[in-house]
Amino acid sequence: MRIDHISATQVNTFTRCQAAWMFSYVHNIKGKPSGAMTRGTCVHKGISHNMIQKVQSRVDLPAADVLDHYDTTFTELAYDTRWKKDEKPGKEKDAGYRVLGLYHEKIAPETYPADVEQAFKMYINWTENPGEDNEEEKNVEFRGILDLADVKGNLNEIKTTGQTPKRPRGADNLQLALYYVGKLALEGKSYSPWLQYLVTTKDPKIVQFPIVIGEPQKKFVLDNIPRIVKAMESENYYPARGSMYCSPTGCYYWDMCHDEFGG
Repeated sequence: MRIDHISATQVNTFTRCQAAWMFSYVHNIKGKPSGAMTRGTCVHKGISHNMIQKVQSRVDLPAADVLDHYDTTFTELAYDTRWKKDEKPGKEKDAGYRVLGLYHEKIAPETYPADVEQAFKMYINWTENPGEDNEEEKNVEFRGILDLADVKGNLNEIKTTGQTPKRPRGADNLQLALYYVGKLALEGKSYSPWLQYLVTTKDPKIVQFPIVIGEPQKKFVLDNIPRIVKAMESENYYPARGSMYCSPTGCYYWDMCHDEFGG
């Protein structure tokens, strides 16, 4: 099997559970999003709705316009959402509404975007079996979409979560490092990376972490992507049954996985 392109979502899915990656990207079985995922997507679209026009206007839309866009998007996506037993559409919608309103009040006025949802791609190159007779030059195309780069030189990755984070999540760190390297390759200049967590608790809050991406972090990304691609191409996948996501409610592929692998 030949992997010609990857994304941060692919990498995070594969490192979380190879079986889930197999069902999604080899068998092309796309799972429906949970209520929390739909909520996050709609919050993201509300922010983008404002920031895309602000690149030119330099002025925020009225809060009512942004929240109305969120409301319309949520109504559309709710029909194709896999609602868990503990997820109520109305409750999830209200939680996203509150945190989006907070972002628009506190963060948006101080943010002047340069690029919003900027698609990019870069090639990661490496040598397979260096110095041997079967030495081979290989590469993979990495594709991504950058949330928001502002005029101050900040690269912001925005995440919605139901719990207040004490530190950046490992998967988010990896994604931001990949995007940082991609932005660097795209423009040849450095940015200051930030993870912005929009916390949808009863009293919403926004927690921001500055992320340091130096040579060790870039080396980790560029050295491990080839290893991940090689594992993807091996077609020797296994389920991560010890993962916190491995449950009937946590994984869309639960039944398929047990049919395929047993257990």
